[in-house]
Amino acid sequence: MSESSRDERPTGVADDDVAISTTSSSLTRKQILDIIFLVLAFSCVVAAMTLVVGTGAIVVQSVGGDVTLAPFALAAFFLGMSIVSLTVTHWVFQRWGRRKGLWCGCTLSLMGVLLSCIGVYLSSTVLILVANLFLGAGSGIGMYLRFAAVEVVPLEFQSRAMTWVLCGGCLASFAGPEAADATKGKFGNESNMEYFGVFVVAGCFNLAQAIFVRFVGFPPSSIEKQEENTPRRIEGRSEDKEKSDTEQSDITTHTQSGNRTPVPPPLPTREFESILKHSDFILPVLVATLTWSIMAMPMSIFRVAMKEMGYTARQSLTVIECHFLSMYAPGFFSGAFIKTHGFIKATYVAIVMFVLATCVNVFATQDNNNTTVPWYLGLILLGIGWNFGFSGASMWVTRSYMGSPHLKAKVQAANECLVFLFSGAFIFSTGYIYDSAGGEEINGWKTLNYVIFGLVAFLIVVVITATIKMNGKEKPETEEKELGPGAIEDVDLLEADESADV
Repeated sequence: MSESSRDERPTGVADDDVAISTTSSSLTRKQILDIIFLVLAFSCVVAAMTLVVGTGAIVVQSVGGDVTLAPFALAAFFLGMSIVSLTVTHWVFQRWGRRKGLWCGCTLSLMGVLLSCIGVYLSSTVLILVANLFLGAGSGIGMYLRFAAVEVVPLEFQSRAMTWVLCGGCLASFAGPEAADATKGKFGNESNMEYFGVFVVAGCFNLAQAIFVRFVGFPPSSIEKQEENTPRRIEGRSEDKEKSDTEQSDITTHTQSGNRTPVPPPLPTREFESILKHSDFILPVLVATLTWSIMAMPMSIFRVAMKEMGYTARQSLTVIECHFLSMYAPGFFSGAFIKTHGFIKATYVAIVMFVLATCVNVFATQDNNNTTVPWYLGLILLGIGWNFGFSGASMWVTRSYMGSPHLKAKVQAANECLVFLFSGAFIFSTGYIYDSAGGEEINGWKTLNYVIFGLVAFLIVVVITATIKMNGKEKPETEEKELGPGAIEDVDLLEADESADV
């Protein structure tokens, strides 16, 4: 292994654990362990999230809030995710690296847990909503674990690594809701203290996340790289120049002998403002925003709707567990689907799932005798659609900073901010939409799903627009023939991630 390869590896990683070839067919032991710890860390993020999101509406009602305020808990959660992306994440990862940045997220979540406990004890709806801002901020930083996954594996495993990490949510699909049910009433039988244990358990998951993050071998941040390389450039400038010339000569030799693919010319750089105006940023942001909104709006209030229609708390709890499982279980194969067929086709799969789910939800009935099937089916289809839509959009947006890897942190932060800001705005309206039809029996639920139909129609327009733009771009015939249709998009976005600094 060359000296330059040793300089670029994460601290504490052995030489034989570093992947140096993009044609390797397997992961090293260190890379496998990194992925495992990332999956466990993400499962803790999702477990804490399911605890808060799954009980948010009924917690607001338990402390005296009315039905129109119930979805505000989830909306505040999303707003917190947006705010932290706007104000913190674009610099904290670049300056401090992934590990310390993720620990900042754990700290924010623990602050939210403390405020939630105080709010529940004082029966304060305002404190509960403020606490959800902090909980959302912490979870928003935790969601960056999916981006961190592509930084610890070789090129050909990056799309699958992201979906593997998302699969960590499967572990949390039942752990979170069941923990909420198990701790119900453990800290007092008063209505306001009924869900106090939810936030205690959420805090435990946040601490576990911090522990798992500690064992991941993240690559150093761009500033840490500069600090490590500065003495070398000062003391051995001629040595570095000679090494660079030698490496360049090696690349040329291998290229001429046919043993290595020629190094592609540098991609054109973009300014941050131009990236935000480019379709490769705008379109995936719209897809991710609509995907989250279509899934989260029904999720934020369906437990309230089921309660008002006569279903038991146990029935609605089981439905939300299956919903959470359906959100993350497709990650076992959605990554391979995206790698093979591209993110546009993944979004089409999401659209089909959303249309079917909304049709099922509209036909849900009030009678709770042997009719929980529509609730299970509707929420499960929503979860599957979310997985394909959000995973595809997450990979899609990486195209936007091709040629400008130094802007990766800012672009990711802008993406997260816009997605959760507008998704939160849609969720804020859920309670009013539900209540506009009287909020009684099935009418409010059906009215909400009619609105969801409109959002799905908008998503269809966005994806058709993207398809037209993609088909309008010229693709080199040689690459198309070699890689197969749809593969060029995937290779391009993975090349962008390989050269990223953060």
